[in-house]
Amino acid sequence: MGNSSNDTHAQIISKAWQDPAFKQKLLSDPHGALADAGVQIPAGTNIQVHENTSNTTHLVLPQAPAGGVTAANSSAAGGVWCVWCAANKS
Repeated sequence: MGNSSNDTHAQIISKAWQDPAFKQKLLSDPHGALADAGVQIPAGTNIQVHENTSNTTHLVLPQAPAGGVTAANSSAAGGVWCVWCAANKS
């Protein structure tokens, strides 16, 4: 799909919003839907897809960096939260 994981993520979301059959397969069979979209998932990787609704939002906590949390990498995590906050302002 895209050149980066962010591009790929955005393209998968867009496809799910536009294609109800793809969205249903993504929710019920993530590995199959992603394979159909040309996304390679390493063997043994568990994929869970959850859909936000008007009254439920999922917060994903990434695995902490192997070297521990530093000022440099903690600001990157804050950037993800800020993007979410900006997109969901009331």
